[in-house]
Order: sequence, then structure tokens, then C-alpha cells
Amino acid sequence: MFRKIIFLLTLFLSTSALFANSLIHHRISVKVDPARHYLEAVDQITIPSAQVKPLIYFLINSNLNVTSETPAVTLKLDKSGVKAADVGMDQEDFKLSSEITQNKYALTFEGEIKGDVSFTLKFSGTIHYPIKQMGEEYARGFSQTPGIIDEKGVYLAGSTYWVPRFDDELISFELTAIVPESWSVVSQGKRTLDDVKDGFRFIRW
Repeated sequence: MFRKIIFLLTLFLSTSALFANSLIHHRISVKVDPARHYLEAVDQITIPSAQVKPLIYFLINSNLNVTSETPAVTLKLDKSGVKAADVGMDQEDFKLSSEITQNKYALTFEGEIKGDVSFTLKFSGTIHYPIKQMGEEYARGFSQTPGIIDEKGVYLAGSTYWVPRFDDELISFELTAIVPESWSVVSQGKRTLDDVKDGFRFIRW
């Protein structure tokens, strides 16, 4: 029986090619380990020239450790324990996202900046916010958690802050998920790969 991983990035991610050249682009490869409530990801990020600044900030879930894999890009923790803002679909999501704290990082670039800037970040850590019943309603599965990685299922969304967030604007992305072979994955966009190798399933959008 297939168990399911759900990536819901709709709120601040876009796969549309129409505005791709003007959007920050994420090329993400993420491996999910449900038994350990753990993810590890490599994110190749391209910032268009119009948005490049000498100092750029982003937010990410404070449970995730982040490193820069690009020598010319310096990563520094600017502030820890920042409260998450509402990126959910309704008021209940807002209440749930308040459980999450973020770390604020500063990126600086060596040398003269010309044109678009590309660099790679690695991040990993535990995501496991228990499912909760809100108010008098019955629990509605994953809609009652801002994010969870568990053997019963996985839900990662905008409210999880598991992807570096530079601003509130739309961004474009390519996502490759590496999951246990018996799992399936749901996300938005067009699926371009679904392959099994060495006990893992590789799925790309």
C-alpha cells in the first residue's frame, strides 16, 4: 500500500514559465526520511539581476540547519526564533503556523555582481508538528498541522517554511523528491519523472 507525501507550495511558489525570468528560481532536490521525521535538501537558487542586492535576507524553519555550498557566497545567521507569519489558507492555518519559529539569514556575495546570481544552499533537519484538532471541529488530517514528516504520512507546505523564503512574492521552482520506494508524492505542476532505484522513488516536477 502506498503512503503519501504531499508538497503544497502553491501559496508562494509558481511553476509558470511566463514570468520565470523575473522570479527567484529554486531547483530543489529533497530526500525525506519518514521514520526519522527528517529531510535533507539541496537548493540551487537563481536570483534575477533586478532583485540582486549586496545583502540579501531569507527566512527558513529554525529546525533546519543551513549551509552555503558556494564559496563566493557567505551565509550568516542574523536572527533566530522569528515567529512565523500566516501563509495558510484560513484562520486555523494561521493558528497552527504560530507554532513555527524561523531563523533569519543574511547572504553576501564576493566580488562585483553582474547579471543574475546563482548559488547553492543545503539544509536538513526534523519537521514534526503533531496534528491538532482546532476548535470544536474534528481533525481533518494534514490540514491540522503546519508540517509533519511521519511514517503515517508527510505534509510540507508554505506554512512549514521548509524552503528558503526571500520575500512574499511568487517564485518558480523545479522539485525532485527522493522518498521510500513504497511511497507516492503529490505536488503542483507537471510531473516529469517517476523512477525507482536502489529502494527509493525519484519524482520530479
